[in-house]
Amino acid sequence: LGAFQETQQVESTRLFTKFAARPQTLQRIPGYVEKAVKLATYGRPGACYLDFPGDLLNSVIAESEIVYPKQLPPPPVSIAPQSEINRALDLLRKAERPLVIVGK
Repeated sequence: LGAFQETQQVESTRLFTKFAARPQTLQRIPGYVEKAVKLATYGRPGACYLDFPGDLLNSVIAESEIVYPKQLPPPPVSIAPQSEINRALDLLRKAERPLVIVGK
């Protein structure tokens, strides 16, 4: 009968996710979902955890009270286009004395 809510679920998932949270009101759910999707897909992909307690899920709200965030743009591309990679490889192959510095 709701005993699962007594466990610190958000805190227990925080070490294993990019974002873990519990919205406090129905109005804030869209913002939390937007943040979780953004953090899960931008940069290095990773899991996010949102906890929706039973009392919140059983609540009712007028749709006019909900503010939906703007749609997220696609995640930034973190790799160069294949044509640019091929061009760089060609330059390296043709170089007489190339200097390559590699790092994070």
